[in-house]
Amino acid sequence: MTPRLLLAALILTTPLAAQAAPPDHPKADPNGLIDHPGKAADLTGVWQVRGSIDEAGNPRAQATPVCEFRQGDRTLTGHCKGPHAEGPASGVIAGRHVSWTWKATATTVIGVSSAAWFQGDIGDDGVIRGTWSLEQLPGLKGAFTQTRK
Repeated sequence: MTPRLLLAALILTTPLAAQAAPPDHPKADPNGLIDHPGKAADLTGVWQVRGSIDEAGNPRAQATPVCEFRQGDRTLTGHCKGPHAEGPASGVIAGRHVSWTWKATATTVIGVSSAAWFQGDIGDDGVIRGTWSLEQLPGLKGAFTQTRK
């Protein structure tokens, strides 16, 4: 078989599912995460989150909640309250990587009820930095920081 025919045969026999893009917001199983080197930091406590999502230089969303987290072995649970929304938060930790969701419910007329997803890494300075996205703005992501209060 020639190299071209072999390549064509390989491409045609590769399952399409293996080529599919992963979902934007995968559901993380704390028991299925790959362990990262080092013990996970203890994130129990009160945290200030600051994030923004821009599109073509125009602000589309901001998040400035104060969140109180309780940490299990590799899980986070808690509650976040911002100036215009509040609700439960939950997530997972793998080494220095943190992934959590805030199910925000509007508390004012300008508040937004939506799910927000946060994924970041704990820096040597203890600050979590990463990206976040909002259910109501599919395909857009922004930067966030999370600092202990």
